[in-house]
Amino acid sequence: MKKISILMFPLLIASLAGCGNNNTGSSGADSSKVTVTFWHTFGQKPEAALKSKVDAFIKLVKEKEGVDLEVNLSYQGGYKDMPSKVTTGIATGDSPTIAIAYADHVADYLALEGNEKGKYVVNFDKFLKDSATTFGTEADYGDNMPESDMIKSYLDEGRSLQREGTYLIPLMKSTEIMTYNLSAVKVAMSYAYPEVPVDRVAEYMKTITWEQLLKIAEAAYAHKDQVSSNLEYPIYYDSDSNLFITELYQNKIGYSSIGSDGKGKVDFEESANLKKAKDIVSALKDAHDKHLLTTQGVEGTYASNSFKEVKTLFSIGSTGGTGYTIPDAGQFEVAFAKVPTMGEQVAYISQGPSVCMLNNPSLPEAQNAAAIKYGWKLIKYLTSKQVNVSLCVNGSEGYSPVRNSCYTTETYSDFIEYGEGYAEAALVIQNDINGRYYNSAVFPGSATLRKEVGSLVTNVLNGKSTLDDAFATAINNAKKDIK
Repeated sequence: MKKISILMFPLLIASLAGCGNNNTGSSGADSSKVTVTFWHTFGQKPEAALKSKVDAFIKLVKEKEGVDLEVNLSYQGGYKDMPSKVTTGIATGDSPTIAIAYADHVADYLALEGNEKGKYVVNFDKFLKDSATTFGTEADYGDNMPESDMIKSYLDEGRSLQREGTYLIPLMKSTEIMTYNLSAVKVAMSYAYPEVPVDRVAEYMKTITWEQLLKIAEAAYAHKDQVSSNLEYPIYYDSDSNLFITELYQNKIGYSSIGSDGKGKVDFEESANLKKAKDIVSALKDAHDKHLLTTQGVEGTYASNSFKEVKTLFSIGSTGGTGYTIPDAGQFEVAFAKVPTMGEQVAYISQGPSVCMLNNPSLPEAQNAAAIKYGWKLIKYLTSKQVNVSLCVNGSEGYSPVRNSCYTTETYSDFIEYGEGYAEAALVIQNDINGRYYNSAVFPGSATLRKEVGSLVTNVLNGKSTLDDAFATAINNAKKDIK
């Protein structure tokens, strides 16, 4: 078995959803029955893994406490679908106990409360600051490690909102990674950088810049008869929003912040930043026009299929979807590398599923309190060392565990030893990205801003909008929701 070092990491999948049944559990007639509703965004494999762990937890609760617990898992679509589902649920009294969330989603949920703090969104500090309920207090449920064992930057994300408190708990995390066709890239490299020996190409790819990646893409497209007759765009970026935001961070251009008045700000609209941001998008447009780069927004689908069909050579997307990019055995050599740095600053996005908890004011107080109580117990169970590492390495398509202790387990060591492509991607996160993450400011409207900058990139690349109009539209639309 390989020995691995503990590295502190600081930082979806389909459509169509149905609202899950609400929390209809414990009543005054029978307080031993509790129902928790859990809205999620997982595809088939992670959903099956989650259900298995939830079923085990339900049995433990019955055995240890004699409580009949029902957990209703309900798929609600992708990350972009969840906020509207939750907002509608809050308005109609059909909100879940637990929901997969990003920080900017929760900022919008908090804004719905006005000055009525805690009306909807649960502040986890009520549990974390209580010595009887904090992390490490329920060994019967595997919860035997303290809060300090949680990877700090992941936990800090839920504490970065305008309101003091903890409103998110990390469940599984991811970042962006570059999966590439090593077989084809070796050919392209022979034209772009002939001085690099073929057996050193994979090593070379670990340290390339964005400009070097574009040069390799240019060589690949110019010689596609030798590289791949199917080649359409050598580089394929899965998230238009992440492409824009990461470019800003890596070039030390302001993206967003919270002003002295406590309200959100669009930093790249300031004159000096705006020119630099427009130059970046203009360069992306030039690369797209030269058939070097495309995006999910332009193509309307993720990179994985194009990658397997060798229509693209470099698939840049979430490590949570690593499994979708790995082709059938023997199709071609696959390798993994960190996304080449686009500017002078090394910074990568931290993303992946976290959870928030919600009160449902339409329920009787005792019923609601019971759902929240067991929802918290379930969250602690799912983030406990053995359960969390199992969810990530056996039940996901590439997510990373959220506890430091997970990386010392035999399960994780075996994963690194035998996990093949998944393990290679995990080692890139550990050894090459190594915790160098950014988290953008979180405020009401930050989710809108993220959506709008993605549309900005899409509309410029596909020619549906001029550069100036795209920026003006994105900024104006975002500012309507920013508070």
